[in-house]
Amino acid sequence: MFSLSQNLNKAAHFAAADHVIAWQDASAVTRSQFAQKVSAWHKLIAPLSQQKIALYLNDSLEFAAALFAAWHARKTVVLMADTLEGNCRKLRQEVSVFIGEFPEHYRTSLQPSASDPARTDIGADTFLPSLEADFPA
Repeated sequence: MFSLSQNLNKAAHFAAADHVIAWQDASAVTRSQFAQKVSAWHKLIAPLSQQKIALYLNDSLEFAAALFAAWHARKTVVLMADTLEGNCRKLRQEVSVFIGEFPEHYRTSLQPSASDPARTDIGADTFLPSLEADFPA
């Protein structure tokens, strides 16, 4: 049986749970925190009935977490280089789920599952904080 937590924990021998693997908003992110991000995204993406989804997030850590979650949910992920109206309109012919920083009329609103009521902070406008213009990518 495929298990998200088992797959994320297999990496434990490569990096301890408190090992810093990334930085987000000038804060260190540990392997354990990244696994929690993946799990939170997975709880939002896995229940979707659609197998093919579009994903676009500027924050590389949130993008990685959402991408890992989608893969663990066995979704086919379409990645876009931008979210220009014409590109989104053309992609709408192939995909009905748009996750991330898409124009509002394309963006799919993801709701936390009933079994995870604490995740009410995840909404269409709260996928990631805004970054300063000079923030290094």
